[in-house]
Amino acid sequence: MPVTMQGGKEYFTVAERLTLAHGEDTKPIGIKSIDTIIVIDGDYPYIKAIVTFNDDRMFSGTASIRSGGRGAEATNPLEVAETSAVGRALAFGGWSGSELSIASADEVFIAKEIGRAHV
Repeated sequence: MPVTMQGGKEYFTVAERLTLAHGEDTKPIGIKSIDTIIVIDGDYPYIKAIVTFNDDRMFSGTASIRSGGRGAEATNPLEVAETSAVGRALAFGGWSGSELSIASADEVFIAKEIGRAHV
């Protein structure tokens, strides 16, 4: 069941999109595997996720590993980044969180908070 975001827009969580992708009976058919790796590019660590479907189509997504955030990002930054990277890969495969964005709900929230801090 989608979450209603501020402003009334609905957002499908990564867990919901995984369920939809697993049960899909048209291309791509079901998820074969999900692989994630930590990549460090200079001082910039991120997670890369690759979602492979049973018909061998692959979609990838990345997400920054942020420390010092709030909530789950503060206590589990690696896990939050991993979930976001999988969500982004699913979005590129056609299972986005909302009709308007590939970004996760957390990424949109953080971007808005950063924007408010710089105003």
